[in-house]
Amino acid sequence: MRWTQARQDWKKVSKRSHTRRRRRSDEDLKVIDGKRDELVRRLQRLYALDRAKAEEVVEDFVKGRR
Repeated sequence: MRWTQARQDWKKVSKRSHTRRRRRSDEDLKVIDGKRDELVRRLQRLYALDRAKAEEVVEDFVKGRR
């Protein structure tokens, strides 16, 4: 899956994301709303990740590895 597909199917993708990463609230997922940069920022804040690591987590998730 590519990010454009994830953005288009955000409701479905966010449900999968929510079950894997329980620290993200429903409100977080609404605010992210398929915006990759917002997802990266939220990951950085919630998990104390640097930008590169948060980008890696997103990329792995999109590719189905997380």
